[in-house]
Amino acid sequence: MTNNQYISALKKALSGMDRSSRNDIVQEIESHAAESGTSLLERFGSPETLAKQYLEGEIVAKPVGKKLLGVGKHLLTWIGLAVVALIVIAAVFFWSMSGDDFNYADENASELKSQDTHWVTKPWGDESLTIKLDQASSVFYWHSDKTVRWSCLGESQPAINAEGVMNMRHVKCLVYLPKSALKVEADQSQVVLVRPQASMDIQLEQASLRIAENGHQYRYEIDAKRSKVGALQSHVDAALSLNIQSHESMIEQYKAH
Repeated sequence: MTNNQYISALKKALSGMDRSSRNDIVQEIESHAAESGTSLLERFGSPETLAKQYLEGEIVAKPVGKKLLGVGKHLLTWIGLAVVALIVIAAVFFWSMSGDDFNYADENASELKSQDTHWVTKPWGDESLTIKLDQASSVFYWHSDKTVRWSCLGESQPAINAEGVMNMRHVKCLVYLPKSALKVEADQSQVVLVRPQASMDIQLEQASLRIAENGHQYRYEIDAKRSKVGALQSHVDAALSLNIQSHESMIEQYKAH
């Protein structure tokens, strides 16, 4: 008996069943034939015996559409687990990389005033500044001086080029910024903002952003994709706005370790 003959005999044996259920069963058996290429008679036995099992409820027909939906749900579940795993891995990386040496939110910390620390100072006016971080860790503060001031540990010292871009790679820095327009692009990096005093545009890619508001209010505009966002209170009438775009990143309030 060919597979086509088997299907015809199965349809006849299921003639007492409603059309919708019968069609579902036939589609399911046909899909087995298409996938395996084997004889349906050898795989399922006689069409009459198989039909009897369906009619008596020993086998429950599963529509092809529902089977595909089930596969889709499983796929989405695995994708979700993969995203969570990426976020967890990133969080562990950021934590091990940062390991807060002190309470960064304390703007009067002795570490920031230490004369033993090497600081680099660059004059800076009201022009905008772009800071790009690549596998780096940086804490940003603001001051009233028309300068950018930083102290870093790492393979190489940051530099500001003629286009107003400060590149930070494989370093751990404390940075003081003037109250001018700022853009931050962080890739696999950790960023801490301590009481921002200028509006900012921030782009995060597998990065961590922690914000120490220190009693100040901000207007948050966040576009988060596959990211974890903590409890940040946005105030529509705040003078300063933080526009954040993130992908597979973490955004939260700063809490000292």
